Amino acid sequence: MEPIHAVTYFVPQEGAAFEEAGLRGFWRGYFAGRAAPLGAASTGLVTSVFYGFQPGFVERSIPDVWKLCSPRKAIEARQRGALSGLTAVAEAELGESWQRDSVPEAVKVLRQAGAAAAEDLRPLGQANALLPWPDAPLAQLWHGATILREHRGDGHVMALVVHELGPCESTILRAAVSKDGIERTKDVRGWEETPVTACGDADPIRLYPIP
Repeated sequence: MEPIHAVTYFVPQEGAAFEEAGLRGFWRGYFAGRAAPLGAASTGLVTSVFYGFQPGFVERSIPDVWKLCSPRKAIEARQRGALSGLTAVAEAELGESWQRDSVPEAVKVLRQAGAAAAEDLRPLGQANALLPWPDAPLAQLWHGATILREHRGDGHVMALVVHELGPCESTILRAAVSKDGIERTKDVRGWEETPVTACGDADPIRLYPIP
């Protein structure tokens, strides 16, 4: 489900939808779109539930984005951009059969999975699960994938908290298991060199060896 959900971050149609809603720049759209199901969330709330970002980095967008665009408008823009992007992909890759065959069956399964996931009361998963389901089949596909993606992400945060790995440590751990490396990872989470280095004494790589 991750590639379906992730179009909201990478397709040009999404950026255009956010700009139309008054949100220029990638990070304004990212933080407003992803946080909008929580309402006009504060900097502290967004930092907590997103978890891996440096607080000052979040504060560059939150809460000022709510002066530019209401949560409802951000949700609508995000869904509109995702639908436009997925439609372009579906038409190019799947031909005319996607609406008749695969998507309705996938949506049926996603509705069942989303309802079950909502019972776990995880914050971002629950917030997205409480949103109305859109009408268009591909929009429903994206919405269902988003519920499960955020439910899974909430689970990641819970695991990190249990093992006492804070946001900074989680950035180091992510770099260890990805191909991006620490420089790329810290940059997209807003961490400067000093705090990343400082939190390295937790040594998550030693605690949780990578196979």
